Parts: sequence; C-alpha cells; structure tokens
Amino acid sequence: MIKKRNIIIANWKMNPTSLEEARDLFQKIKRKTKKLKRTEVVVAPSFIHIPFLSKLLPSKNLFLGAQNAHEKDSGPFTGEVSALALKQYKTRYVILGHSERREMGESDEIVKEKIQNSLRHGITPIVCIGEEERDIEGAYLNKIRTQLINTFSGLQKKFIMDCIICYEPVWAIGHSYKDSLSGTDMHEMALFIRKTLSEIFGKDFGWGARIIYGGSVEDENARDIIEKGDVVGFLVGHASLEVEEFSRILNIVDEEKKEKKLKIKKRR
Repeated sequence: MIKKRNIIIANWKMNPTSLEEARDLFQKIKRKTKKLKRTEVVVAPSFIHIPFLSKLLPSKNLFLGAQNAHEKDSGPFTGEVSALALKQYKTRYVILGHSERREMGESDEIVKEKIQNSLRHGITPIVCIGEEERDIEGAYLNKIRTQLINTFSGLQKKFIMDCIICYEPVWAIGHSYKDSLSGTDMHEMALFIRKTLSEIFGKDFGWGARIIYGGSVEDENARDIIEKGDVVGFLVGHASLEVEEFSRILNIVDEEKKEKKLKIKKRR
C-alpha cells in the first residue's frame, strides 16, 4: 500500500449478478485507472466473483477488495469467508463494519476481531463508522466516539496506521448526493475523528490517520468533499457501477491530489 496516494473503493455490494457483467465492468474500470497518477482504486465485488477477477490482475492502480471477512481463519461458520481464504486471490483490502453488516447484528467488538485477523494476513481493513441519524444537540458525536473507542482501543498503534477509516453516515446511504455531507461538514467530522484517536493513542496520533468518506458519493459532490473534507478518498456504492460517472470521480480525486501538491510548492 502506498500511503501517500489517494484511494477510492468501489463497493459493488450484490451487483452485478452474472460473471460476464462483473468481468466486463472490471475491465472497463481497469482501463479507466491506467492514467491515474496519484490515486489507487479498489474494487470490492461479490465473493463469488473474486477468484475470476483476480486473474485479470496485476494492474498498476487497480486492486481487489472484499466486502467482509470473518474474524476466524476456519471453523463451523456457515456462509462466512475468511481473510486467509481471500488472501489466496490477491485480495489486498477488506471492508469491515459496514452499516449494512452492523444492521445484521455485527458489533464493534466483532469488527475489532476482524481488523486484527485481516491485518495478521496482510489485508488492509477499511473500517466503517457512522451514525444512523443526526440531532441538533450533537449527541450523534457520542455514537462516533464510542465506535472508535470500542473498535480501536487495545490494538497496537503500528497496526492502526495500516487501517483506513471510512466515515459513512447511515442516513446518507442510498440517497442522492444532495442528501450527503458537504465538504465543510466532513472536515469537521474528520477533525473529531482525529481528536478522538489522539485521545485513545496519545497526542497527535490521529493526525496521521487515513480517512475517507462514504454515503451517496457521486461526481456532483466528489469535488467539494475531496477539496474541503480532509479525506484521502471515497467508498463509492451505486456510482461505481456506472463506468463513466465512476471515471469522473476518479479523475476529480486524482486532480485534487495534484492541486494540493502545487499549493504546497507555492508556499515553499
């Protein structure tokens, strides 16, 4: 993993349904990633498609991810897939603690175990956190704080820095970009996440964390969030199934990284 690069994860969820469609979509995205200079792209397809898509790698900027992984390597866990098994198919990343998994009863403690096991096998966790709804009083921040403490406390610092934290407000998932966070709002949330991590692991620790945003990411709101949100990328759902729209998001993020470098040079 190249830590200084931006990252975009395509969460295909239970799409597409056929192997032919999945292969075609993967190949099209692969072509779109070839010209990226500062961004890496991760496609997280259905489990059943991972072995086939792994044959289309390696690629300079494109990697395979999984939508989940069990906390154990093997055992009597019907319907589950282990990080050990995924590793055999060039899987470099795994989405853990997604809100749709949490709705099925997945707790912070289970997510922590999954993080530990995935890291043990050299797979980078994309750890999702987020509140179901927002209130004027700001009580939702306690939800985020609790998730961070329960999920990361007790883990070794060197392993935490290998994780990617995805803030995905549940109330924004599956809606239009108009219902998502603004770049300014995301910046405030990123600041809160960093401060909380620093409280857990020591002064200034949180400022090195890699944070991305998920929740109705489209090309219409990608620029505002990547420019102002203090994030290094996105977890993209439905828009990742539309090649041209997804390509526009990739280019927006890749160009933003370039602009930031130019601004730093001018300051010097």
